[in-house]
Amino acid sequence: EINLEYDAEKVMEADYFIMALDADGNPMISGLGSTDNLPVSYHNVSEITIYAFDYCEYMDEIKGYQPTKEKSYRELYDERAAFSETVKFE
Repeated sequence: EINLEYDAEKVMEADYFIMALDADGNPMISGLGSTDNLPVSYHNVSEITIYAFDYCEYMDEIKGYQPTKEKSYRELYDERAAFSETVKFE
């Protein structure tokens, strides 16, 4: 697992939702739906990108998105995220 540590209280106060994509652009969500403890099995974790979305926008418009040939998760997330940061693991 990769454990994300952030001030959850500040994130909730600001109405943000945190998501992460692996190096291949696949969402990293635990079996319990948590985005705090990211699974590494079946993911390319040479780098991960962490995204912060407006909570309501994510829940109403982004959650459940299925990628198409025209737009991947990464393209959608890059367009819609309020913030993103890529972390490379060497």
